[in-house]
Amino acid sequence: MTENKDTPVKVDTMKNSKQWLQHCVEVETNPEHCGKSQEVHKAAADAIIADNANSITGNIVITSRTLSNDELFDFNSVHLLPLPIEVETCPLVLEAIYKADSSKYFVRIKSDLNVYDGVSALHAGLNLIEYLETESTISPYPFTESNPPLPENQFQNFEAQLKRLGEAKAEYEAKKSADPEYYKTFRRTPFSGADYENMFESRSALRFTEVNISFPEILDRIEKAKKLLDLPFYAATINYSPSVALSFCASIDEFRNRDKKIANICLPPVGTGPPPPMDNMHVEMLFNAIFLNSYGKHAAPKTSAKVVGYVWDWRGFLPTFSPFFQVCQIQDKLFFSASASPPEMDAMIEAGIFKDVGVSQTFQGCPFYDPAKAN
Repeated sequence: MTENKDTPVKVDTMKNSKQWLQHCVEVETNPEHCGKSQEVHKAAADAIIADNANSITGNIVITSRTLSNDELFDFNSVHLLPLPIEVETCPLVLEAIYKADSSKYFVRIKSDLNVYDGVSALHAGLNLIEYLETESTISPYPFTESNPPLPENQFQNFEAQLKRLGEAKAEYEAKKSADPEYYKTFRRTPFSGADYENMFESRSALRFTEVNISFPEILDRIEKAKKLLDLPFYAATINYSPSVALSFCASIDEFRNRDKKIANICLPPVGTGPPPPMDNMHVEMLFNAIFLNSYGKHAAPKTSAKVVGYVWDWRGFLPTFSPFFQVCQIQDKLFFSASASPPEMDAMIEAGIFKDVGVSQTFQGCPFYDPAKAN
């Protein structure tokens, strides 16, 4: 565990591992910036902790490993490596992963959402990339302005979603009772996880390493996906670091309008908090929405190192969770990812939602954490 004279490290017991977020970042740089010593990683942790602007308060571990020549060193393989044992006692773990004689390395960022929001965790990982090259640079946290106060109608918005959920459940159960074959085809509607969850081995996912369209054009594509899948809402995250709230926006115009997005905050019922666990109840609450997560613009890392790959991944994403889109800009480069149940992803691909967006690769989401497989 990294120590700091001024800021004592807080050691936490392992929280609900169904609330763990993982970023994976691929970095191209000069070979001399790869394979840094553990002393440099420790100094990086001290520097990140000392920068109060980035909302990291001391409970952070930075670790590293160097893979052997016979181990795979591509994005998907590294993303799926077992996590280091430190994740069991620390809510934010940054891990640099190297391979001898390579001009690239990876940074994996595991965040317990009960303690740190994903944006703060990602920025800490980008700070690590800066420090590994310069051994001094730490860019300040870019999102220092607070969002407006929560709306007075937040609980009413929550009640409205509960009502929609109840009505959809009743309709589903009536159709299922009238026609036992009805439930055997996957449908985006509230359901018992036993009905659909076991239909699919995994969730379909794409990440775009090169994006040829603008952010507004990406939103236009997502709007087409929403209409195609006949989903009435966007579930949009709003950051109140280290907590979040979720807004239900009926249109992309509402999503783009900050005041309307704030007025539509629905979850949690009151105030802000960490996202709920990735379980069947979470799937049900967002049954009628596309999950749209925009992480904003990150100028860091301010180095010659180039971020060439990036993905956001909730460990243990259930295959039947709402279709998900995530957009993030790092070093003026757009990264875009999407995931959905296999039939919904197939429908979007067939409809041309991703046509000419850019260079894409499939990726596999990480499973829930298994302590027996910790590194």
